[in-house]
Amino acid sequence: MKPWRSIIPLSLLLALTTITLQGTGQAAPVATRNLYIPVLSTAHDTGWTSPFGVEMSMVSERTGVVEAERAGFRWVRLNALVWSTVEPIRTSPATYQWNAVASVENDLRTARKYGLEPILIIRGTPGWAAVHPDWACSAIKREALSAFASFVKAAVQRYSQPPYQVRYYELYNEPDAAPDLVQKESVFGCWGDLSDNQWYGGDDYAAMLKEAYPAIKAANPEAVVILGGLLYDDPGRPASLRFLDGILANGGADNFDWMNFHYYFQGDRWDPWGPGIIGKATYIRQTLAKYGVTNKPLICTETALRTFGHEDLEPLKADFAIEANVRAMRANIPVVIWYPLLYPGFFGSGLLDPSGLAPKPAYTAYAIMSRNLASARYLRPMTAEELGGAANVEGHILTHRNGTEPLWVLWTTPVTATTAQANVRFPAAQFPKGMRITDRVGSTISVTDATDGAKDGQITVTVGPSPRFFEAVR
Repeated sequence: MKPWRSIIPLSLLLALTTITLQGTGQAAPVATRNLYIPVLSTAHDTGWTSPFGVEMSMVSERTGVVEAERAGFRWVRLNALVWSTVEPIRTSPATYQWNAVASVENDLRTARKYGLEPILIIRGTPGWAAVHPDWACSAIKREALSAFASFVKAAVQRYSQPPYQVRYYELYNEPDAAPDLVQKESVFGCWGDLSDNQWYGGDDYAAMLKEAYPAIKAANPEAVVILGGLLYDDPGRPASLRFLDGILANGGADNFDWMNFHYYFQGDRWDPWGPGIIGKATYIRQTLAKYGVTNKPLICTETALRTFGHEDLEPLKADFAIEANVRAMRANIPVVIWYPLLYPGFFGSGLLDPSGLAPKPAYTAYAIMSRNLASARYLRPMTAEELGGAANVEGHILTHRNGTEPLWVLWTTPVTATTAQANVRFPAAQFPKGMRITDRVGSTISVTDATDGAKDGQITVTVGPSPRFFEAVR
């Protein structure tokens, strides 16, 4: 989907492969540390909505919608409604060829049939309205913005009604990409402007928002307008990051409801602001805060780990799926979309083999995660004291079953080529019937105080690089 992006260097790929081998039992012996987990008190909380979503290019039984439902996905993102398809020629009054997007409408009906909440991307500038007529992803000419506003108003009026009932609309996809860096038929971008040293084209996108937002709200006041998911690719390349500043400095903030970004595993480039997706979310929120924007929900409409066709990286992709989503819960990101459902996707990021829909390990991890985190609320990260000083261990405490029972998710972080393991000590009194431990393939074991051969008031388990779920036997 994004062929112009930098590809993970071979050295990093080899490092990822090393980590994967260690996570499958081939690591050298390592030291362990003891962790002490406190007893929790919990509060009742029933307002839970699943954050788990997936992108699909088509929504049908043949392309995995049944499997998407079974895995526990709630959201489905469709990069589908193309303005240039519906209004290829400008007429007065406007003529919209809705029959040309019959397949999109069928996808929306099917999504609803299987209980999936659609996020519908509106994109694709007609040549007559484009700043760069040869690019399908072009920014819109200022004089054509009113035509776009009329189109999105008509689209929202049409698709807010049964049987579609679309509430969530995303305006273009990765608009901070520049046309010089993408293919002419690109399905993302391309409002970025390499010649704009001030706003990188973000001011043009803000002008579009100021026309489109009132039109969408006039069509459906309950519609949620989502900023096109930003690449926001690299804090070391600040030029493209100015795109968001351009939106915010030019009146765009009042004309969208949800902030939106994309996050792919790219090593540790965002770690100065927090681990993984947390770091990127923190960086973006700091940018928003500079302009006084503190009340926008922040969502992520694309995430994945790319395997580049290396099957030995599939287990790592499965680990990443859980880690990224749990971290997103910590970062208060209410929607996270995996890109995409079908393999290969973006350099091996897909979850299902298109031939027979055989699951990749990350699909299974999603199914196990959604089952274990059903109705879960994030409580807090474990403190350094609770982690016993083990800097390479990451632990998160959640509550589930309407907030009445604690749940822990722990893993070791692969910060070096040698991934250590850690012994975790839970107070046995908290688990009168024992502790249930579930791994990402769904294997479950139960342990008690005496499992390790010492009845000492503690339940001792081992944490490794693959996330596992810990809870009391009921």
